Amino acid sequence: MRVTSADHVLLDCTGLKSIDLAARFPGIFAFCKSVGIDMREEPIPVAPAAHYLMGGVRTDVRGHTTVPGLYACGEVACTGVHGANRLASNSLMETVVFGKRVVEALEERDVTAAEPAEGAVRVRRGGGPLQGKAELQRVMWACAGIEREVRGLDGALRKLTEGEGEVSEAPHASRESWERGQMQTAARLMLEAALRRTESRGAHYRSDYPERDDQRWQRRQVFRRAD
Repeated sequence: MRVTSADHVLLDCTGLKSIDLAARFPGIFAFCKSVGIDMREEPIPVAPAAHYLMGGVRTDVRGHTTVPGLYACGEVACTGVHGANRLASNSLMETVVFGKRVVEALEERDVTAAEPAEGAVRVRRGGGPLQGKAELQRVMWACAGIEREVRGLDGALRKLTEGEGEVSEAPHASRESWERGQMQTAARLMLEAALRRTESRGAHYRSDYPERDDQRWQRRQVFRRAD
């Protein structure tokens, strides 16, 4: 797609005559039909999409975060049971198992906090002026999407932090600006983590470090606010 400047490629299922595609993939079949495509007779236009961040808010085994009374579970949380790829199986386990544990902790009025991680990377609060949502998405897709390398990651990080301390609007001025501020913080942490991880593992692929490096990087990265 990059080489040809195309916005999609074609997935051809028409040769699968031994499979009833409508029965095997009812959701996909119905969606394709709704936009005028019969996947039994014609190819389907497809394009990559961003998957979930392999990480999240660090918790202990009962869903406690390091903030007393604040819990996290499901795909927002990093419980320790998923690795470099987040699959449906471990996402389901996180929701079912840790969701139940959080409910139990709430019933017990257990408002203890998880212990801070040893060796957590401290990051300063704040950032540069708020980016528009579309621009933030564009930068992250271009520089921290399917394929990553130091120049793109570093350039994106500079864009999000340049003029640090100079805010174009108060982060709490509206719900929309608050959400953009949170998105920008998450984007910044993703870029920091991707820059530091000088290897390729799971969904994190760096073209300048294409091999996995278990000796240095078979571990998680934890970030903590400096203040």
